[in-house]
Amino acid sequence: AKDSTYTIYDGIIDNKPLKDIVITGNDMGDIIPANSRLTRAYNELVIMKAAENKLKKALLGIEKDYDVVIIDSSPSANIMMDNVSIATFLEIRRKAGGKTAGKRPTKSRR
Repeated sequence: AKDSTYTIYDGIIDNKPLKDIVITGNDMGDIIPANSRLTRAYNELVIMKAAENKLKKALLGIEKDYDVVIIDSSPSANIMMDNVSIATFLEIRRKAGGKTAGKRPTKSRR
């Protein structure tokens, strides 16, 4: 059985696989819980290497299980929002076939 004390904090900061954190069986869909520990993540992320990629890396472990992931985050411009933006950009690139949507191809010079 899953330990219900794990949250998104454990997935982002401690690299706990999200598949071990997600709670299924909710009428609204599967949920990865959060609690007040997530507010501490900001202070921990600002001193980590490649901190802006932590959410993206965590989501890669469950990407094949979901067509849509909804991320509810605060509207503040900080490292947590950077994580959400980078994870979103990853999905947009993937849907565009690995190319950035809206970017024109570069002409090769001979």
